[in-house]
Formats: sequence, C-alpha cells, structure tokens
Amino acid sequence: MNSKQPMTLENNRRKEVEDFDNTKLGVKGLVDSGITQIPSIFHHPLDTLFELESHHLDGYDHLIPVIDLSSTHPEVVDQLRDASAKFGFFQVINHGIPVSLLDRLIEAVKAFHELPAEEKIRNYGRESINGGKGVGFHSNYDLFHSKAASWRDTLQARLGPIPVHPDDIPEICRDEVVEWDKEVKQLVERVMGLLSEGLGLSDDRLKGKSYLGRVGFAGHYYPYCPEPNKTVGISAHTDPGILTVLLQDQVGGLQIKYDNKWIDLKPVHGALVINIGDLFQMLSNDAYKSGEHRVCANPHQQPRVSIAVFFSPGTEEDLYGPLTELVSSHNPALYHQIKFSDLVTRFLNTELRGKSMANHFRLNTQNHPHIVVVFNIMFTMTSNKNSTELQQVDNQYNRVEELEQFESTKLGVKGLIDSGITHIPRLFHHPPQTLFDHHEPQQSEVNHDLIIPVIDLSGKHEELVKQLRDASTKLGFFQVINHGVSVSLMDRMLDAVKAFHELQPQEKMRMYCRDTVTAGSGVGFYSNYDLFRSKAASWSDTLAIRLAPIPVDANEIPDVCRTEVIEWDKEVKQLGEKLMGLLSEGLGLSSDKLTGTSYLGRRAMVGQYYPYCPEPDKTVGIATHTDPGILTVLLQDQVGGLQVKYDGHWIDLKPLHGALVVNIGDLLQVITNDEYKSGEHRVFANRFRTPRVSIAVFFSPGMYENVYGPLPELVSSERPALYQQLKFSDMVKSFFSKELDGNSMTNYFRL
Repeated sequence: MNSKQPMTLENNRRKEVEDFDNTKLGVKGLVDSGITQIPSIFHHPLDTLFELESHHLDGYDHLIPVIDLSSTHPEVVDQLRDASAKFGFFQVINHGIPVSLLDRLIEAVKAFHELPAEEKIRNYGRESINGGKGVGFHSNYDLFHSKAASWRDTLQARLGPIPVHPDDIPEICRDEVVEWDKEVKQLVERVMGLLSEGLGLSDDRLKGKSYLGRVGFAGHYYPYCPEPNKTVGISAHTDPGILTVLLQDQVGGLQIKYDNKWIDLKPVHGALVINIGDLFQMLSNDAYKSGEHRVCANPHQQPRVSIAVFFSPGTEEDLYGPLTELVSSHNPALYHQIKFSDLVTRFLNTELRGKSMANHFRLNTQNHPHIVVVFNIMFTMTSNKNSTELQQVDNQYNRVEELEQFESTKLGVKGLIDSGITHIPRLFHHPPQTLFDHHEPQQSEVNHDLIIPVIDLSGKHEELVKQLRDASTKLGFFQVINHGVSVSLMDRMLDAVKAFHELQPQEKMRMYCRDTVTAGSGVGFYSNYDLFRSKAASWSDTLAIRLAPIPVDANEIPDVCRTEVIEWDKEVKQLGEKLMGLLSEGLGLSSDKLTGTSYLGRRAMVGQYYPYCPEPDKTVGIATHTDPGILTVLLQDQVGGLQVKYDGHWIDLKPLHGALVVNIGDLLQVITNDEYKSGEHRVFANRFRTPRVSIAVFFSPGMYENVYGPLPELVSSERPALYQQLKFSDMVKSFFSKELDGNSMTNYFRL
C-alpha cells in the first residue's frame, strides 16, 4: 500500500471489511462489478478450505436417508430416530408442503437477491432477528469477527416468537414467505412429535414455545465465485438450536460430515433437508447428534439458493440440559444445565469453525458423584499440603472441571462449609488486584457517618428532595429511616431468607436453577450468577425471585419464606415509587416523570447468603460493581461487610437496624445525564461465624426493548447529552455477559 502511515495486517483487514460492508451490496455486488479475483478478506487459510471433489464417487452420497413421511407411523419413527442418531441429517418427502410452493419460494428469494442495487440497499441491516423491524439483508453474520469471510449473502426474517410484520417483508417475496412460514411450522411440529417418540417420549414432549417458539428465516444466495478454491460458501459448523429445515435448489454444494468424510447431500426435487441442532443433542443426552455441515463456494455461473428455517426455544433464558427421562445411573447426564441464550451468545460471538456448541457445555466427568465424593475431589487437593505438593497440584489444576464439580453439587458455598472444609477451593481465589484488605483504614480521615447520609423520610418534603438529590449526586448511596416498611417485617424477612438457605440439602437442591428472573418458574437458588465466566467465584449464595412484570406464582416461592416475600414485595414497591417521585423532583421534574412501568415496571429480588469463609483474605463476598438498572433497595442484617466507594476510598456502610439502603443504578445515571451517580460497591467475604444475610430488590424498566438516554429536559447547549440512546436490554446483556469487574455499564454507552 502507498500509505503515509503503515497499517498493521489487522487494521488493513478491518478497513477492507468496513469498505465491503459499506457497499451494502454483499458478494453479489462484487460479482456484478466484474471482478475476476476475490478480495483478500474472503481468502481462507488452507486448513479451512476443502476440495470441490468430495467422496460421492465412493458411494457415500447414498448414506443420508430420504424418508417418506407417508410411510407407516412406526416405520417413520424408526427411520427418523436412526438418521438422527447416526448422521443428525435426513431428507423428507411427501411432507405435506406443496412442491409448487417450494419452487416459488426459491424463485422469490432469488428474485430478492437479484433486485436492482438501489432497492436492495434499503433492506440492508445486520440486526434483523432479535432487533430492528425483524427483516434485513446482509453478507456474513460473523463478518467482523471471523478470520475470513464466506461467499454468500443472506435475507433474514424473524418468524417467531414476535413475527415480523408482513408489510416489512420485501414485496417481491412476501406472499411466499408468509405461506412458507405457516407450512414449515406445521411440518416441524409433526417431525418433533415423531422424533420425541423415537426417544421413547410422548409426541408432545418437545413441542410448543419452550422448544420451538423462536423461528428464524435465512434466505441464502451463493453467486458465482471466480476463485472457489480460495474461499467457502459457509464454513464447517453445526446449528445451535433445536431443529433446522432447509430448502435447497438443484445447484448443490451442501456437504455433511460422517465418519470423518465429507459427503455431498445431493438435492432431491421436492424434498426438504432437516438437521438436528446442538441444543437438541444436549436435550437428548447424545441420543441424537448435531450434524456438522458446510457449503462449497459456488463454481457455477448459475447462483445457488437455499432457505433455512431455524427452530429454537421461545424463551432464551430458560434452563436446558439432558431430559430427566433420558438420564439414569447407567446413562448419566453428559451436559450441565445451560441457558439457551448462553449457547446463542457463544455461537454469535465466534466464527464458524467446525466446533459444535455442545462441546462447550459438555461435562468432563462421566458420572455425577455424590456430593461428599465431589468435595473430596475438590478440596483434598488444597488441604494439608506442603509447598512441593501444592506446586504439583497447581500444575495439574483444571478450573473448568472444578467449576463443573462445584456446580453439580447444587448446594452452593454453604454446602462447602457444611462439608467441613478449612481451605477454600482454588476457583474462589481472587487475584491480588481484586482482593481488598480487611485491615486497611477505611475512613481516610473522614467520618463515614457524615458521608453516607441517613435520611428520615418523615421530614419536610422540601428537605427530603434536597437531601436525596445531594446524596444521589455525590455518592449514589443513602440510607432511609421512617420509610413506611415495618421493622418487624424487615426482621422476619431476614430470618425467612436465612431459613431458606439453611434448609436441609435435599430440600434446597430441588430449587437449584441458574435462570430465575427472566424465565423458568421465576424462582430459584444458585451460587454466583457469573460462575462460568468470571475469573474467580465469590463466596455467596443467592435465592432469586421474579416480582414483576410477570410475578412468580406464589406457590413457587419456597414455603419457608413465602408469606414474608409477598408482603415485602408490596411494601418495597410502594417505597420505590415514593423515592422515585422525590428523586424526580430533585431534578426539577414532575414527581411522576420517572415512575410507572417505563422505569420501575421490572422488579427482581435476590436474597444473598454469605456463610463463614475460612480464608476471607483469598476471596470476596461480591466483587466491585455498580447495579445496571434504575434503583436498588437493600435490606441488610447487622453482620456488616458492605462498602461504598467515595473519593477514591472505600467506606464501610455500617448496618443501622430499621434502615434500608438505597442506591442509584447505571441506567438512572444515564437518564439523568450524570446528575445522579451510580454508586460503586462491594462486599467482603464473611470472616464471622454468623452468616451475613441481605435482600436486594432491583427496579428497572418493564420494557427491555424501550430506548433510553438523557432526558431532553436535562440536556442543553451548555450541558449536552453525555450518553447515546440505548435499549435497556443492551445494557443488561452487557452486564450479564461479563464478570463483575468494577466497570460501570455507563462507561460502555458514554459518548
């Protein structure tokens, strides 16, 4: 390059990728421009390329079965089961969808991709399935994080759970997509019933929203490639969801991996290709296989067109793992419980590289040992070892295995204490830079009682507004007394949450669940929400309960704390509304500006339990962080351990019986354009024999997809907006996709 400043190879590629994306015309645009050599961003390394000649000459192409769905019911069940267990792929004929519709859909998708440039550009957009209007055209979903781009363009549409409005589907293929959507959903319900029976389950076991509620449409277009030996159509991969239905034209190019050989899946006119996804492999505990596949770059002048419909769970935050009916002592679970959103996030944040997502969630052990055995494996490694032995242990340390062993106990850190440990497992060891000294002077020549204000809500209205405004501006933290919530209820609430965490193991294990607030029953117990992505776990357990907008069924709340939680929710909701009215007035706004569903409609409760820690100088109770939402109300017992950061110093927020702690969240800082501050805080690992208990209620917007930013009333030429407009869901995703690392979410959205 003739450039005044040298560019690194990485920067050079980034610019070439951005230049390509900015054309908004995809690879067809390159072909239409008359190129004879493909750009370097499409050049794949030799180890990911594949010969255009496959093993079809050896007869392998006849291995992928073509199943006639009009055959007898038992025959179809057997054939589908055998194909799913062996290949993870099969074709179906006599499936009930008119062949004329299949032909029209292929032509319609082809016609869209061959629209004049100015028409197609209007539909260009990278986010179409989970956001935007639900339909869009792009090239390579992984364009910006893959090592090499692939030679295809895609029209995407969201078909469920919230389908795209038909008027937003390009007119040239609208009728065909709408008709296809109806037909393919009926087919998949039927096929899933048959596949369920193949596992020995009822035919309705794997149907409905929980398994098939999310539907995505991808109309792929593979134009002629002038250098097909340098790139690919789609790299080797498996699909992450439950089931995929594929309609392909007669050009060919799809290959399936079987017995370490790549087999051409030759098109059969009128047939549909179906393949098992990673999540289905996990649900079936490997009874069915997620089939690895790829597509060659198209060497023919005639473009290749295919339409894939991906079926996956309608609620991404539900927990999934091997079905209980398919697990036994002779056939133990091969995967741990996961949220489908975690699987999707991993899939979308990595390039297609031939590795099944199921591999990332597979258990390393063949059995789920009894809890005592697990603890023995984990903790004899670090107990009573001399320095030489510890060095040997360090060299053999497997963090992933230790995490999975701890998770499989389903008893949290209290289970570790109950087992009699005297040394904490390695997975809880924090690096020195994230630890904090119990003995350091926290006051730093100032009186913390004067810094963290205690505000009497029975005071005069004007004084309250000023006190709350000053505390929110300076610290983002304050305590309130005479708040209207009875002190007796607060005491009972602490005792009830403590009683839950101290239930017998067999009772508590039944409640163990990683996702509770957004999905599932709405209530569950776990240890460390970020256990599998943090560098070090924290010494605390959590009971989480969804309070709004869809409250948990009262019968799902553990009996030991049910009455108290229901009463507490009613009281704290009223307090939250009152506080937000006062805080609104502190900004010069009306008292109802920041109340209601748009700001306070989502509530979640977490009952934290911090048992005694035998090595408190090696770990933390909760790492440094800010809360992502609008407002948090915290009830804590008298043990102590919470600290708030002010002026570069950490200050003990000492418990005050009858008081409630309130802190500003990241989104409220954004909305107020930095008038109010989101307070940074942390909790020590508990060094006392008495466990510490606290209950936090997080208030946030009821509508995740609403857009938020600095309020217009708080923006002027003298004080311009400091943050971009953002969906609260984006802030939440950022928060839950990383560990607690002391970085406020506001930093990610600041202009």
